[in-house]
Amino acid sequence: MERLYYSISEVAAKLGVGQHALRYWEQEITHFKIKRTGERRMYTPAQVATLKLVHDLLYKYGFTIAGASRFLDAGGKLHRNVERIEVTAKVGTLDVLVMRGVKNARGEKG
Repeated sequence: MERLYYSISEVAAKLGVGQHALRYWEQEITHFKIKRTGERRMYTPAQVATLKLVHDLLYKYGFTIAGASRFLDAGGKLHRNVERIEVTAKVGTLDVLVMRGVKNARGEKG
């Protein structure tokens, strides 16, 4: 049975990030309205799923925090956009590798 709320330490461990990252995301992404009991942050299962999406946008797809926030504000649906992001990231990486190869061939540093 799924719990109603998770603590910040539980969510941070589940996502593999520090608690400071979750607090920063909460501050920068207007999408979140986190429940607090005293000084403790408590996350619903739906919020944990959204935080997992934020984590993936930042670490897997290379979004900035502002880009992730805009993505969520626009509805946050992952579908073909993700494929484009992955292809763009791969092309960007390839461009970097090609430029390094060209510089190495010329004897340039960097």
